[in-house]
Amino acid sequence: RSFLNVFTIHSIWQRLRLEAVFPANASKAISTGQVAEILTLSKLLRPSAATKTVDWLSDTYLPQILDINLDKYNRMKIFHELSVIDQCHDAIEQHLNLLSTELSDGKYRVFFVDGTTTFFEGTCCPIAKPGKDKTTGFRDQTILILLVTDNKGYPIAWDVCQGNETEVVRFRDLAERLCTRYKIKDFTFCFDRGFACAKNFKAISKFVTTHFISGLDKNQIGKVFDVSKFQQVRAKLLEEFETADSPLPRKPKKFLPISGFYTANGEKFFKELGVIGEYRYVAGFSCDIYKAMFTNRERQRFLALTEVNDLNNELEGAQGDRDLDVVAKRVEAILDRRHMKGIIEYSLIPKTTKRRSANVQSCKIEVTIDQSTWYQDGLLDGLFIYITDHTERTNGNSFAVSAYQIVDHYRSKYIIEKDFRDLKNVINIRPLYVRLPEHVRALITVCILGQFINVYMDQNLKPLELSAQRFIERLNKFSSTARLRHSGGSVIKHLSLPPDLEKAISLLGLPEDNRLKIAAQLT
Repeated sequence: RSFLNVFTIHSIWQRLRLEAVFPANASKAISTGQVAEILTLSKLLRPSAATKTVDWLSDTYLPQILDINLDKYNRMKIFHELSVIDQCHDAIEQHLNLLSTELSDGKYRVFFVDGTTTFFEGTCCPIAKPGKDKTTGFRDQTILILLVTDNKGYPIAWDVCQGNETEVVRFRDLAERLCTRYKIKDFTFCFDRGFACAKNFKAISKFVTTHFISGLDKNQIGKVFDVSKFQQVRAKLLEEFETADSPLPRKPKKFLPISGFYTANGEKFFKELGVIGEYRYVAGFSCDIYKAMFTNRERQRFLALTEVNDLNNELEGAQGDRDLDVVAKRVEAILDRRHMKGIIEYSLIPKTTKRRSANVQSCKIEVTIDQSTWYQDGLLDGLFIYITDHTERTNGNSFAVSAYQIVDHYRSKYIIEKDFRDLKNVINIRPLYVRLPEHVRALITVCILGQFINVYMDQNLKPLELSAQRFIERLNKFSSTARLRHSGGSVIKHLSLPPDLEKAISLLGLPEDNRLKIAAQLT
């Protein structure tokens, strides 16, 4: 049975004091906290186990480490304790908030907000609704998971919502819970354009010490920023970017700002737009994103024209009559898939082709490019406008939170995206196999606990440039090839680790003496 992997994650569970958030009950053979730990460890160490954690547990030394009777851990016990875990949601959130504060670096706190979906297999859940899963497409049963993380990626709050609920509406309840129930102050919510609505801004503004940073939708940018005048400025910024990347000797360094745009690296530029109406705006431009968006749009146009041309060749060689409505739907599908609607215009020209047996009624597709729409569509490439209520100023009359910080905070939103990737690919949050709403919520809570530990490992293993996922893979591999044996003389021999793995475990605060002591007790 494997020892090192379960002992390592168990030790982190203890360091984070996660057992304390669950009710203690001496009459239970296995406590709620122990069941939560078993489920969390199985999610991290073998996410494919799903409902088979009983089999997984029996192949580890975790029962001995927890000092529990393996026979008492079964499916009925799991389902019963899931309901209790769900009742601990608020206590778990509050504890993770305290841990996040302890593990923060003392900087101004930024919380990222976003949502994702998951789906069910083989069961019907009352809170699940038909909808589009963000990864796998349309599903008959989906739920929405709304998540808040700190600026390191530690999850601190979450909600499980019906699949047809919108992230924007549920966010207001979650924001109020953080500010009123947990008394968290002096932080900034950072969310993408999907959350940027007036009601959300107003909901946040009622909490005196809470702020927000978000982005504007494309159709809102023109109200606060002259996009047409920006085109000349964009050319200058791209020229500066190309000069910085050129292998040739650099031109004499230009004095910044360039038309009001500052930069720290010659690739990302930002400009303070000041307070307009109630809120403050900052413009940002990324040369790399501009080039990527421009290249992608050119490629999509080329692919759309190629597919239409292939369809024309198919119509040219048609051996039977073709329905013009069906052809039009196929063209529309091509333009929609390539995001070329409004840019590529088409018309169907009826055409009769003589075949040996009879005349064939078909058509020819003629296309034109709307150059004006094509030009307008590219005006916003690489351009972002950020909106915030950080309007407070210092004694020197400059903004207390600089334009650079506004842009930097928003662009750090990839942190919560990484959390979602880990939840989906490492912890395997999809699909779900439980049905009752309280079981669903509890299982999501278990996944969030697993992700908190995952981020904890990521943060502590940075000096080794070792990800938590890779570390767990190595732990599992070692645990399966160098297991404890029931002979006292072989304990130390079989706990000898490669130097890099030994260093990683030490960085997590798990000294070798403790491992040997536990191992000796088990054998």
